[in-house]
Formats: sequence, C-alpha cells, structure tokens
Amino acid sequence: MTAVTLFTLAITTTTLLYFKPELRGLTQRMTRRDLVSILQFLVLTFIILPILPNQNYGPYGAFNPYHVWMMVVLISGLSLAGYIALNWTGHRYGPVLLGFLGGLVSSTATTLAYARLGKNNENMQHLSAAVILIASQVVLLRLLVISTLLSPALLSSLLLPMGAGLVLGVATTLLGWKRLRSSADLPKPDSSNPTEIPAALGFALVRSVLDECELLLLAVDPAWRGRGVGEALLRDSLRTARRRGITSMNLEVRASNNAVYLYEKTGFEYVHRRPGYYRGNDGQLYDALSFRIDMLA
Repeated sequence: MTAVTLFTLAITTTTLLYFKPELRGLTQRMTRRDLVSILQFLVLTFIILPILPNQNYGPYGAFNPYHVWMMVVLISGLSLAGYIALNWTGHRYGPVLLGFLGGLVSSTATTLAYARLGKNNENMQHLSAAVILIASQVVLLRLLVISTLLSPALLSSLLLPMGAGLVLGVATTLLGWKRLRSSADLPKPDSSNPTEIPAALGFALVRSVLDECELLLLAVDPAWRGRGVGEALLRDSLRTARRRGITSMNLEVRASNNAVYLYEKTGFEYVHRRPGYYRGNDGQLYDALSFRIDMLA
C-alpha cells in the first residue's frame, strides 16, 4: 500500500471509531428496507457504473452507456435522499433539505422524481410541489453565483432577470410552504423501493441506414397509454429523423395492434401485409402490417 492509502485508511478508521455511538444510534433507527435501498444504490453506483464503457455508440455517437447510467444513478440517489430526509428529518423540514440538495445536484432530476411522487400519491402533491419549487430557486442562485465568479461583468445583466425570477419564485414557494405546514397530518411517500429504476413514460427505438430509417419499437408505460405519450414520441422521432436528413421511415406492426390508428393519424401509409410475421406468447403466428411515411412530401 502507498502512504496515501495508509493515511486514508487511518483517518477513516479513526473517524468511524470516534462516531461509534452516533453510528450505533443510526443503525438502530434503520429498517431492513433502508439497508436494502442503500445497498442497491451502492451497487448501481460503485459496481455497475465503473464497468460501463465511457464512449459513444451508434449513429452520430448518440448513445453513451456511462452517461445514461450516470443519470440512473443521479435519479436513484435523489429518490434515496428523499426517502432518508422524509423519514429521518421529518416531514416538516424534509422538503427544505430535499429542495436544497436537489437544486445543487440537478433540478431536472429532482422535478422528475417528485413529479412522479405527486402523480402516484395525491396526498403528497403539496410536499412534491414544495421540493420542486425550492430546487428551482436554488438552481437560480447557483447559476447567479457561478456566472458572477466566472465573469463578474455579467452580474449587472443577470441581476434583473434572475432577481425577478427569484422574487416570484420565493413568493410562490412561501405560499406553498404555508399550505404544507397547515396540513395536520402529512403522510409518508408510498414507494415500493427508494432506488427504483423505472422512470421513463416510454421510449422509441429507431434504426437508420443512409437516408432511410425503421421504427423498431415504440413502447409506453401501461399507466400512461391513451394520454398522447406514444404520439409525442412518434412525432419527436420523425422530427429528429428529418433533422438528420432522413427521407423516409418504415415500420411493421401487428395487424390487431391499436397503434395502427396512431400511425395512420401521423401520416404513415399502408404498404402491404406480411403473413405470419409475429409469433405470439401463445405460439401462434400473427400477420403484420407494413407502413411507410415519406418525409419529403
């Protein structure tokens, strides 16, 4: 071992021994679920993340496994931090801590995590709104400080718009905080796992060759079907393809799939039927319908 490693181990050991009573009290307050959640987050962060390649793949280098998993770790970490803050610091002061930390780390990820919490539990909507509002104000302060440190001359230009945003944001936050504090009984978040990974409403997978592309998969969370998520994904895929010089998009869909109406609605034209193209879970073969859209039309 190097001298630095030995020195680090010595400091760590001394720190753990010094705070032994506090750590013992902390572990007594932790449940099995707490330990499992922390261990899952450690696996996501220190086992899976380091082995992922940090390089770009696919057309235009659009996919980087390391960056994608980093976002998974970030959102999972915020969910875990929320669970700990609300259970260990209390519901009255937990939102302040959550909003502050979320604004420092990522206001976008914080908004995503707590918007989902408010959607899944109506009783948590005021708390989620308070966390998101506080995080939004923190990120404004962070941007103002960083901009001033890097280029002090920008302060005069940024002070008015960011100051106005802060004043309005703080006023809205205080109003939401007053409503939150007036609640007689604030429930705890009902989540199956603080480090849960599923967060996407849906996704589209497209493959391109030269000036043509194929929609391989369009999937939407069952809880969000029928709310326009699939159409938004499809239209965004078409816009992205056009920006990259793609002239046409093709796809196949099972003849009995309700998505047929979505494709026709967005301008896809029927080409032909492909008998026995899909094999279902029951072992039977099902016909597929081929569709195509010309983006130059």
